[in-house]
Amino acid sequence: MDRVETGPLQFERDWPGVFIRGDQALYFGVTLKALASGMPESEDDMLAVIHKKTIDGLGDLLMSCNVHASSAINLTTVQRADILRLILLRDALTACRSSVTIDPEGVDRKLADIIADLDGLLAPA
Repeated sequence: MDRVETGPLQFERDWPGVFIRGDQALYFGVTLKALASGMPESEDDMLAVIHKKTIDGLGDLLMSCNVHASSAINLTTVQRADILRLILLRDALTACRSSVTIDPEGVDRKLADIIADLDGLLAPA
């Protein structure tokens, strides 16, 4: 089976849904959890409480795709930030690979090795 990318996905005649790759889901989850943690929670404003809990819950759901030894929901803030940094670094290096003009083959091999190492760190345990 080919690698499925993030985006709309439909099975036969069923309603289309949205598939989010695990590495992107982790990034979105960390981002939503950070957003929710900064939202005020006032018992007087029930709608704000519902919004905060909804955003926080969606962050937990997205982070549940973590296949590493410890549960994504139990990761510390530092561990979440580390995962986010690795994902962003890997994505930036992947984007750089196509714009190298000096010794493109040599640089591309080095970037490919680094990206493979990052993928190894982010891969299932």
